[in-house]
Amino acid sequence: MNLLITGICGFAGGTGNTFSWLQLSRSCREQFGEQKINAGDTPRPFDIPWMTMDSSRARLFWNWRPQMKLAEIFEEIGKHAVAGKGWLYFPADC
Repeated sequence: MNLLITGICGFAGGTGNTFSWLQLSRSCREQFGEQKINAGDTPRPFDIPWMTMDSSRARLFWNWRPQMKLAEIFEEIGKHAVAGKGWLYFPADC
């Protein structure tokens, strides 16, 4: 795909800043201890198993690069969780 033709420009971490749910779960466990996770059986057809966004166009046109490292992102998620107690808890029928 010719980057000059498309009007889409991603600003994301790219392959160097991707992480799995397992990595995020481990980070949360390290910050908050073991937590019970309830898995629902409701189909979620729009969930994707893995996504990495391409920021090469932003780098090409504006010399933009991600500034935050994974450890910083995990720390920020943890601070958000502490500040907004209950933000991840939903009724079972959601």
